[in-house]
Amino acid sequence: MSERAKAKKKKSPPRTSSNSPARAIGKKKKKKTKPKRPSREFKDIEIIEALLKCDGLVMFTAKKLRCDRSTVYARIKKVPAVAAACEEARNCMLDEAESHLHKLLKQGDFEALTYYLDRIGRQRGYGKSQEISGPGGAPVKFTLALGGAPKSV
Repeated sequence: MSERAKAKKKKSPPRTSSNSPARAIGKKKKKKTKPKRPSREFKDIEIIEALLKCDGLVMFTAKKLRCDRSTVYARIKKVPAVAAACEEARNCMLDEAESHLHKLLKQGDFEALTYYLDRIGRQRGYGKSQEISGPGGAPVKFTLALGGAPKSV
């Protein structure tokens, strides 16, 4: 065997399914995907029940129904009852999270305490930053005088 043939043999990678002759011919490897239901119209109650079981999370709702997320989002936008169910499911999950936070607070968890004061105690002056607003949450109006007549901003 010549030097050139030996070098070529050493450089060629071992054959695998990705560089086999069958792959070179054009046969594609089948991609495994979760089978989806054929396109069909879902009843509002089906989407509502799935949203409630999935805590208002659209991605998991779509997986449960075996449809695209856009289908669920479109129904939420179109049907007020579905939107209300999604909001209700999310609020229930938020209540659950707050319940766990309160348990941690009662146990003396310092991280839970600082989180609670930073987020919930902000109106009482706790937290890393303060939001200042006018009456009823309106923007603050102030007067600025720069070497002349006061100007309202």
